[in-house]
Amino acid sequence: MMHHKKLDKWLQPGGHCDGDSNILNVAVKEAIEESGINEIKTINKEIFDIDTHYIPRTHKEPAHYHYDVRFLLKTVNNDNFIKNNESNELKWFNFSDYSKLAIELERSVTRMIEKFMTINHPAC
Repeated sequence: MMHHKKLDKWLQPGGHCDGDSNILNVAVKEAIEESGINEIKTINKEIFDIDTHYIPRTHKEPAHYHYDVRFLLKTVNNDNFIKNNESNELKWFNFSDYSKLAIELERSVTRMIEKFMTINHPAC
């Protein structure tokens, strides 16, 4: 998870497609860029979750809806994070104990954790 500097929240890595129509490749690229971990692979090509949320108008852009398309990704025993300018901190969490964490997670993140814990995927 990354503690997003601008939003001051713990979130999964992610980013904008910026014209790239292959959203799975974008998800992997953003995870690599935001974590500094080079060995990130897809568990499968299926969309795991989609979160839609409203973004209020700012001085830079009008109000709009934001669509987070999420995939399951994995890395092999790599916790050598390289913090980027978008995060205050990067950290692994044991999601089986997420309700005991001393941090507040967005509902969309806890929904993903709960959904993940209900599946029994051999690659997880």
